Amino acid sequence: MLEKLSSFFLERYIDRSALTHRRASALFYLHLFFMPMVVIFLVAAWTFEGYTPKLPIMAGIILMLGFNLWLIQRERYSAAVLLTLLYSLAGLSVTVYLASDPRHFLLYNLALFHVLTLLLAGLISHHMRDSIIIAVLSIGILTHYCFAVVVPAELLPISDYIHNYFAVLILVVIAGVIGTYLNHQMNSLFGELEGINERLEETVEERSAALVESEKQAALGGMVGGISHATNPPIGNR
Repeated sequence: MLEKLSSFFLERYIDRSALTHRRASALFYLHLFFMPMVVIFLVAAWTFEGYTPKLPIMAGIILMLGFNLWLIQRERYSAAVLLTLLYSLAGLSVTVYLASDPRHFLLYNLALFHVLTLLLAGLISHHMRDSIIIAVLSIGILTHYCFAVVVPAELLPISDYIHNYFAVLILVVIAGVIGTYLNHQMNSLFGELEGINERLEETVEERSAALVESEKQAALGGMVGGISHATNPPIGNR
């Protein structure tokens, strides 16, 4: 069953580069792992808690995962990656906001989720642009959460939270740099591997062609020798 699903969603990537095929496979299995979990949580929340604000969020996540799977199947990998990262960033932020009281240490929880999203961007994204977009959005979300949610809830001066804010800001910036570096390194590494693979294939084709030509020459030489022997028999046989 899993192989049939994989072949259905990834069949268009067979002729693409090895890096694209591997990343598409990883993104596909990531969605395939999370979708049943979200469905189970949705059913459990509906059964034991009734209608809560979590239900529309979970239903929205399921729809977004399904839409991303459709994008993967249609070979829109770059769009699927960017939407996955945006969903992760937004979904984790909303989850922290709904599940927690606004306290300064929760700012670090939110930053941790953003760091994981930025590292994921470095691993699955085709372009460094995605890491930059996610880093900018992450900084904006953290800034809003700190000064529009945490500070008013704590009823303390903004100066008391400046060091917390800059600490999480540094974490996000470092994660963005690491994610961008990972993306660049992976693209460079797989580019070199693909170049080596192409050169090896060219070498094999050249040697195969030379071997075939050598066999043809040998066969032709044997044929010419046989004809010469038949038309010019030895003197003792005349």
